[in-house]
Amino acid sequence: MACDALKRLHEARGDKIIIFCNHIFSLKEYAIRLKIPYICGEVDDRERMNIIAHFRDGNEINTIIFSEVGDTSIDIPNANVII
Repeated sequence: MACDALKRLHEARGDKIIIFCNHIFSLKEYAIRLKIPYICGEVDDRERMNIIAHFRDGNEINTIIFSEVGDTSIDIPNANVII
């Protein structure tokens, strides 16, 4: 509930939000309940690039959830909120 409240608050402000979750089962549940795309080891590179491009360059995706794959080497300068 706290994650949902934070997501709604920041999306209403026009923020770009990245949520980190290291437990894959929980990550998928959050993605379903919050209606946001997720990126984990199971997501192929093409889909990852597609999600990140829409997050970075457009307004269709304002929140994404990452597993540990997003802990390093991720460059999304327009993300201004981390949960």
